[in-house]
Amino acid sequence: MSFITIDAYYDVNFYNQCKEALKNNSIKFTEFIEIKSPYRWFFKLEDTIKPIMINYDEINKNRFIVRKVQALRPNEEYLLQRRGSTEGSNITKYIYNDAFEDSKDYGVFINISSRDELLRLSKEFPGKIYYLGKYYGNRFRVCLVNNSMIKNYINTSQILLEKTPDMKEPGRFEAEFNYKVLKHNDYIYKTTETIYAQNGSIIRPKVFDTTNTKYFI
Repeated sequence: MSFITIDAYYDVNFYNQCKEALKNNSIKFTEFIEIKSPYRWFFKLEDTIKPIMINYDEINKNRFIVRKVQALRPNEEYLLQRRGSTEGSNITKYIYNDAFEDSKDYGVFINISSRDELLRLSKEFPGKIYYLGKYYGNRFRVCLVNNSMIKNYINTSQILLEKTPDMKEPGRFEAEFNYKVLKHNDYIYKTTETIYAQNGSIIRPKVFDTTNTKYFI
């Protein structure tokens, strides 16, 4: 896969024009954001697709990039449109959804074996268990929980990554998971609202993203 950035050469308005051109030409892409200065934005394109007639920089992997949140509703697409300077904490609204917002202070990624296990855990554990999807060739079914009590209800081997004090900056916890656990073979997929399990039920957003099957339980 190729990650393309044009930030060193063009302004935000031109970035958004390029994004619309990709849509108009039916080119599949994903937006990524660098969580450290200079906070560059990237388009992930298929390897066979290279921009022409514009200047760009290309990388294969970057430890400090994460996916931009995917809008579920038209008005959210507008709210998540890139605008102005995105340095520092201003990137938070683009990379945090409900699950990661709830995990700003503490979070732990866990691996579950099945839908049945998720439902069982939600009956026993008194809190939300956000389901983030299947990753790394379906090796992991990843959940995110913002309460360390979850460790009392699972095996130690199910803990994929626990947030530590050095992961406090926005996006760092997610970036470390992409790097240490998924080995950059995959990247956490986020929508503005996340499926979660609680009290023995699975709660889906009223508008559900059907474009990415890894998100299905």
